[in-house]
Amino acid sequence: LGGNARALLVANIGPELEALDEATKTITFAQQMMSVRNVARVNRISQDQSTIVLMRQRHQECLMRLQEAAGEAQAEEDESGKKLRQEVEALNKRLLTKASAEKTLEVVQAEQLQKMDEVKVEIALAMSRELEQLRKQSLDGIASLRQSMEQHVTSMDGPQRREQAEAQQAQLEASAEAVRAGG
Repeated sequence: LGGNARALLVANIGPELEALDEATKTITFAQQMMSVRNVARVNRISQDQSTIVLMRQRHQECLMRLQEAAGEAQAEEDESGKKLRQEVEALNKRLLTKASAEKTLEVVQAEQLQKMDEVKVEIALAMSRELEQLRKQSLDGIASLRQSMEQHVTSMDGPQRREQAEAQQAQLEASAEAVRAGG
């Protein structure tokens, strides 16, 4: 020990009998340390040789350079910021707003409803044509069946068969009337 510093020593000992030898050595060392005398004096370094002073000067120079660079960058940023703001405004003008989107949606819905109505009318016309064609075919089929029945009845012999044929013909005529009434 010794030198240009203050020193502090703390000696810890325990009351156990087993640690008596260790406690004796610690106390002896502490007494020897108490006899050592240090004279503390301040170490002075001249301002010219001080590393801290040099570092502070460099730090100040760096700060000045950064401020100059920031000023130049700020001017460039102002110009680019102005261009960006103009681009954003132009994009906002071209974008759909909520009101224009709703209006566009209403127009599209109206067009779709009109197209659906046109398709409904076309389907109704096509179905009515098909029904009319089926009705005509049914009437033609019934008429040809009636003729064949009449020919068959005339060719039949006996009154009982004629009555059966006439009953069948009456049923056919009733169904033909029902078909005509339905159309």
